[in-house]
Amino acid sequence: MRRAGYETRVLAEESDSHEENPPSLADFIRRELRWCNGNMQYVRLLGLKGLAPVSRVQLYLAIQMYLAAPAWMLFVALGASLAAMPAQYEGAPVWVGLTLFAVILTLNLMPKFMGLAQVLSNDSHAAAYGGRKRVIISGIAETLVSMLMAPIVAFGLTRFLIGLMLNKRIGWDAQQRSRARLEWGEAARVLWPQTLAGIALTIWIAALVPWALVFGAPMLIALSLAIPIAVITTVPWVSNWSISSGLFDIPEDRLDTEYEETHAALEADIA
Repeated sequence: MRRAGYETRVLAEESDSHEENPPSLADFIRRELRWCNGNMQYVRLLGLKGLAPVSRVQLYLAIQMYLAAPAWMLFVALGASLAAMPAQYEGAPVWVGLTLFAVILTLNLMPKFMGLAQVLSNDSHAAAYGGRKRVIISGIAETLVSMLMAPIVAFGLTRFLIGLMLNKRIGWDAQQRSRARLEWGEAARVLWPQTLAGIALTIWIAALVPWALVFGAPMLIALSLAIPIAVITTVPWVSNWSISSGLFDIPEDRLDTEYEETHAALEADIA
């Protein structure tokens, strides 16, 4: 549209959404692979003539969003390989490593913290999410769960992108919208590479630089326990508890709950 001469704008405001996440980590990864496949096709558009600079940057950002996963995995692999060369660690001051660790965490978590701050700073926004206390508790819980899931998804995307370079393709089947729970067998079939990589990486680091396990714990735990994490997050009673407690509620969820409660009360009055 920009190339055709139209003025286009993106409004920085959040509107209602009723799109649900896939019902399991395995389904979430499958959806990410489909989206990744779509974004990688933007590479063909980069050579189009007449694109505005901002449009070209947006294409680069859409591609980079998924290239970040293999970059992260490569960074981890290079760091682990240095464990076999103690001189590399001895030559670097501790504060340099801690500073890099802090910077990476800040860059990764700051958008989330800014979003939470925006909600907490506004009375009506906080009330729409169930109050400031619930926002803080939900924010902490979501951050911890995301820290466990992110390495698992990134590893899956890395495998997919390597396959894409080898001309492997995936199907575009209908997205799984509901399931009772994720069975252990399916979780194992989908996530065994993450589990194997996590266990191998943990053994490698523990044998050579055990102190580094402290910094690598979030990723190592996530990869090594990918299968039980995927299964446990679909256990019905866990889901029911999170729904009944409103732990991860967004305003649309609370509106639906209030409507259902009002409707049930009216039916009770009529009866």
